[in-house]
Amino acid sequence: MVERRKSLSTDSSMSPSDLRTETRGHLAPEPGGAPEPGGPTEPGGPTEHAGDELPGQVADLDQVDLALLGLLLEDARQSRRQLGQRVGMSAPAVGARLARLERLGIVTGYRAELDWSRLGFPLVAYIGAVTGQHGEQPAVIETLRAMPEVEQVDMLTGPLDLMIRVRVHDHDHLRSCLIEGVWRIPGIQRTETFVALTPPHSQLFGTALLSRP
Repeated sequence: MVERRKSLSTDSSMSPSDLRTETRGHLAPEPGGAPEPGGPTEPGGPTEHAGDELPGQVADLDQVDLALLGLLLEDARQSRRQLGQRVGMSAPAVGARLARLERLGIVTGYRAELDWSRLGFPLVAYIGAVTGQHGEQPAVIETLRAMPEVEQVDMLTGPLDLMIRVRVHDHDHLRSCLIEGVWRIPGIQRTETFVALTPPHSQLFGTALLSRP
């Protein structure tokens, strides 16, 4: 994946009247003005909780937060104003929501989805590996992740210790990846290779999961 960071603190489509000062992660209203839609004083808006600022915990999210996450999964290039039109909020209020989701570690980046087959890497394969002593696994995983063809490495329970997803040009490239790469790593004792017939669809999985109660 190619990571492309977006700044959520500014929006070129915002007018001067949209700008507000930020207080404790929420946008403070102007003196004498009405509270921002979706702000901390509006019913249904984001509120401060004692555990909200602790990354790693299950976050307390409402339907607006989940809707914004779904929209970002569909297209992370949407501006705050565009997102606000979809969820019925102002651009600054959306910015406050997104800033909180980033602060909680829920939104970890904004990435481009590439069609790797158009770039000459249409073949995806999964390599199940059995390693030696478990103390060797961190070094094995680090070496695998340094290989350019390796997209993901997962530790497993059961007869296989690791599942390695690789993306390659063709079967010759896969064979080279095994013989000159994976099989030469100290600590790997045995492998099983499975060729994928369809590409993964992580984006569809994410949007469907967010819609579950």
